Amino acid sequence: MPSGGENSKPMILLWADLTLEHLDRLCQCATTEEKMRLIGEIFHLEDFETNLKSGIIADLYFYALQFAEENSFSYEQTSAFFSIVKATHHKCIETPYDSMQETYEFFKSLLLCHSVKRPPYSIGIFAMAEVEKIRDYVLKSYFKHFRMYKYAFTPKVRLDISFHYSGLPETPPPEPAAADEDQIPIEEEVGNNGDIDSVQQTEESIEEPATEESEAVQGLRKMMEATFAGQLEQLKASVDEQLKSQDKKLLERLSAMESKVSGKTISPPRSRKK
Repeated sequence: MPSGGENSKPMILLWADLTLEHLDRLCQCATTEEKMRLIGEIFHLEDFETNLKSGIIADLYFYALQFAEENSFSYEQTSAFFSIVKATHHKCIETPYDSMQETYEFFKSLLLCHSVKRPPYSIGIFAMAEVEKIRDYVLKSYFKHFRMYKYAFTPKVRLDISFHYSGLPETPPPEPAAADEDQIPIEEEVGNNGDIDSVQQTEESIEEPATEESEAVQGLRKMMEATFAGQLEQLKASVDEQLKSQDKKLLERLSAMESKVSGKTISPPRSRKK
């Protein structure tokens, strides 16, 4: 049966990723290192100690199995719970955009498929108390770090924008810089006896010729400057208006304070006795 991560529609995931043989071998592991190596072998994550993504996945799988063991899940429950976690992770990283709410709804649908006895659409292998434990665990262990998983596993999106103006010539691409233009030439004079008599090193200052802008670039630059100038004037007017409003409020407060002070009689200070 295919893993739920490969299909956006919830489905029954019993024995989808972990078989009885896998669970028997995992239960026989005496140490954490043995279990981690076996997880790497089963899911082809042998490089989990050196590869960051493989290491994150191996940790996710290990702690899911540890949670199942701590709550005394049966083999069926462990297999289904593990595949729910795995499918939820695949749902998270299938798109580079923010999909936390969509992924959470998918997780709840998977949990429902394994907590209600309604064949062939769902099976009831988790009781209500176990459903609440699974929900709390996944919320605290996975969805709490949802954006970390999203950042680590989804490809980066790069947007390239190009402008084409009808009636204007295209701007030629910049010429690549020469590979040896930064190297400093060294002149060597060799004597008659084959030995180097002197080594003369000269530094040449390289001046890049000023590239003239095409008419299209000049027109675009002028248009952008005019647009930004208008926006700058609007921003300046808005800031001036806010400053005037703040000054007005400050003057009103000062006037109120002065009126209160002028209404009181202030006695002159007493002279000190010698």
